[in-house]
Amino acid sequence: MVDCPNCHHSNPDGAEQCEACFTPLAATEHVASIVPPTQTPNHNLAKGQSSSGVSCPNCGSSIQPEATFCGECGERFAVQTPNLSKSQPSTIPPTIAISEKNVTPSAAEELEMTPIPDLAPLPDPEPIVNLEEEFLGVQPDPKQTSPGELEQAISEVSSSAPSTPAPNQGQATQLQLQSAKLLHVQTNNTIDLPQTLNLIHIGKPNDVIPPDIDVSGFPNSDIVSRCHANIRVEGDNYFLEDVGSSNGTYVNHVPLPTGNRHKLRAGDRFSLGKGDKVTFIFQMN
Repeated sequence: MVDCPNCHHSNPDGAEQCEACFTPLAATEHVASIVPPTQTPNHNLAKGQSSSGVSCPNCGSSIQPEATFCGECGERFAVQTPNLSKSQPSTIPPTIAISEKNVTPSAAEELEMTPIPDLAPLPDPEPIVNLEEEFLGVQPDPKQTSPGELEQAISEVSSSAPSTPAPNQGQATQLQLQSAKLLHVQTNNTIDLPQTLNLIHIGKPNDVIPPDIDVSGFPNSDIVSRCHANIRVEGDNYFLEDVGSSNGTYVNHVPLPTGNRHKLRAGDRFSLGKGDKVTFIFQMN
């Protein structure tokens, strides 16, 4: 521990000044290193005397040489500032002189220093071209054109336009509609099948289903039932079916069962009733 020479406060070892009165303790440590520990300074010296030979100029009390004030009367002493110019080197770094030749100008300075080149004058804009007049030709103004000039312009346009050939009326396309007919073998008469019907009834007059093909005027028609057979049309196909006749229907001399139907082909022969007495041949145009 280090005792303060001013207020005798115990300070830790290595303290530079007193914790109580802030008296510098560096001189005290120096004195303590010189004086042997067995020797104790005489504090009972007469007033005005000091072991170090330094006394307070006001009250004469013994003080340390580095004391800034008297511990008895509180007299302040002038502190001499040590001259450090010779003992301690200067910590201020020397000023570095910068050569103007090595200084690089900043980007902003370069922009200010760089002269702006003169821009070439802009070319005159091209005149606006009317595309309609360029590709279609200049159309005359009806308000400023005489009737004769207008007729001449119309005739020139009509003559320059390619002429469209008129359609040949003699070569008009005609739809070839397929038609069918029945040839009565016994009388060699033909009956055209109606093209507007999808179901053609064959028989004799009756009050239930009137026939579309009436065979009552043919010889031996008494063997034909009033509702004897039907021809059903599906597109370009014709189908013969018996609808429950009394004497039956025969196709190419083969009986056609009731409810069944036979697809007719050109040249097929069918008869209504037995004995091949009312016979027809199917024909296509």
